[in-house]
Amino acid sequence: MPLKPVDTLRIARLASGLTKQDAARELGVSARQVIRWESGQADPLPVCARRITEWAEERLEQAGMLAGATRES
Repeated sequence: MPLKPVDTLRIARLASGLTKQDAARELGVSARQVIRWESGQADPLPVCARRITEWAEERLEQAGMLAGATRES
């Protein structure tokens, strides 16, 4: 079963060592919105869900946590 965008948000945020405020700033939303998404109080709109997924994939690639990701030595 694929992960929901909010699950990938949390995983990527934690893997990158970012706070909710940091992630919110990078996503262009309020920290309160990230808190609401991660706690399940709200679901992101489709446009935000796409942005979250793209952001999370980029963050996870940087952390070397996605298949096919390359790490510089």
